[in-house]
Amino acid sequence: MKVYISFDIEGVSGITDVKDSEVDSPYFPEARRLATQDVNAAIEGAIAGGATDVLVNDGHGRERRNLLYEDLHPKAKLLKARPSTEGFNMAGFGDSFNAVFFVGWHARPASPGVLSHCFNSKVFTAWRVNGTLVGEPELAAALAGYYNIPLVLFTGDDCSCEEVAVWCPNCVRVVTKHAIDRFSAICLPKEETHRLIREGARQALEKVNQIAPFRFQSPVYVEADVLFDHTARTIAFIPGVELVSEHTVGFKSDDYLEAFRTIHAMAQLARVAE
Repeated sequence: MKVYISFDIEGVSGITDVKDSEVDSPYFPEARRLATQDVNAAIEGAIAGGATDVLVNDGHGRERRNLLYEDLHPKAKLLKARPSTEGFNMAGFGDSFNAVFFVGWHARPASPGVLSHCFNSKVFTAWRVNGTLVGEPELAAALAGYYNIPLVLFTGDDCSCEEVAVWCPNCVRVVTKHAIDRFSAICLPKEETHRLIREGARQALEKVNQIAPFRFQSPVYVEADVLFDHTARTIAFIPGVELVSEHTVGFKSDDYLEAFRTIHAMAQLARVAE
């Protein structure tokens, strides 16, 4: 059983503020410890559930230096990449895996969830696929679905877990905290969330054959709303991406791998136009 873990930091136990997760913040060393502990709990549960090969993608931020390599579970491999690496928050992923975990993820933009956003909170205000609002989890899970592999475990705040329940109801969801607003939450005791993550990961692999891979109906029409008009015009430089309005760009594709690569390019080019 080969498991792929895509890590993000906003949904990690005890983290509620952007200052917790910024590389130059005095709080970042604590965030790294908390993040590594959540990931290790998922790895422990995966091994208990039958995993024989675990790859962890450190997928948060521009530096991708969140997880403590020296403290990571010894039975897991760590993928250290950059946001520009092929695959983005699914770097290193392919059809050799049997199951996907999203650990520490967050809700979509405009949600009351802790640190809710999609790719870049300074640029994007909403993403839609075929007219339906989506966030990072749907977009990444659909790439796993392209390879016929299911998302089986999701950990994050209650708002993000509620969103996942709508489009992937059989995925095991572990709530790490209860959001009050975008920068506030009631955090469960660390030992409790680790226990829940371990147990959730084990259960997720035990029911892996009961969880259908997530896919969007094809063709997909992807739209992104941005805060500033100059950003929209810059993103529209990408071949196939059209300027829908002053603040919206969009494109259509019959191939979700192609669509995901375009989404990746949009997110990367948006950084230039911040």
